[in-house]
Amino acid sequence: MTNKKVALLFSGGPDSSTLLFDLIDQGREVVALTFDFGEAEGYKELIAAKSIIGRVGVEHHFFDFSGPLKEFYGLNQPQFMRGAQWTTMETPPVNESKDIQPFGSSIALLLAASWAVKNGIEDVFYAVHAEDARFADNKLDYFSLLSDVTSKCEGEQFRIKFHTPYISIRKHEVFAKGASLEVPFNETWSCGKGLEAHCGTCPTCHERAGAFAVNGIKDPTLYINEFAQVLEPNSL
Repeated sequence: MTNKKVALLFSGGPDSSTLLFDLIDQGREVVALTFDFGEAEGYKELIAAKSIIGRVGVEHHFFDFSGPLKEFYGLNQPQFMRGAQWTTMETPPVNESKDIQPFGSSIALLLAASWAVKNGIEDVFYAVHAEDARFADNKLDYFSLLSDVTSKCEGEQFRIKFHTPYISIRKHEVFAKGASLEVPFNETWSCGKGLEAHCGTCPTCHERAGAFAVNGIKDPTLYINEFAQVLEPNSL
């Protein structure tokens, strides 16, 4: 494959938005892929994604898998990309969870890989960071194995390279990079509950607020429940 375009899994969140701006700043030709798997926050993520894309004008594709996957799993809100969908401070093992689906991130990433192969793209970017890597399916060797799967399936000439450039840095460092790139954080979405505004109580809201606080950046986010205190830097 010789296409110089790169694909980015793009949720409209602060991390993937930072990576979008970062890739554009590097001179990459980005194609953003937004998936809806039926999660509670899917609609809010799509609004955020469209808003951010409207600022930069890159090629953007939205794919709605929510209906079939809700039927397939027999759930109103099946969850795939584990880290972003926390609704409690404790996340059970995937085999004990009624919400987070087995191989969810593999399904999402290989869907992106399949689309990339069909469109002559060999590089897929994903904005996971060091905190996400506490899960086995967000570790560096996992992405390497997925890349190997693509070459085993379709041949080395169709190998997809999964890039996770933020895997070794923490969330507040991603936010610092985003601030330097003038990412419009006020337009991004993090909360896993999909309410009118960020709930202010779930772990992703806490991580978001904490990342702003550590960097001394004014948090532009509207929270339904304000925090009694933000997280300490060493807890991020």
